[in-house]
Amino acid sequence: MWEIIWTAEARKNIKKIDKKNQKRILLLLDECMEDPMTRTSQLTNSSYRRLKVGDYRVIMNLIKNKMIINIIRVRHRKNSYKF
Repeated sequence: MWEIIWTAEARKNIKKIDKKNQKRILLLLDECMEDPMTRTSQLTNSSYRRLKVGDYRVIMNLIKNKMIINIIRVRHRKNSYKF
């Protein structure tokens, strides 16, 4: 089972989202804890992966040898890929 670690930015991002979408995001992240490779997609030219949840995107980094899902940011899809 994978462990989820949130960055400070990701915690701020999720608090700004309405409660209904927060629940959807957290529910899908719980499902990802079993096997994040099947639920997420690799970003092009990046080591990050993404999880689509409606109009929101969860950008994460997987640390495979320690089985850690590091949540980088949670944003609306129009702003999610601007680093």
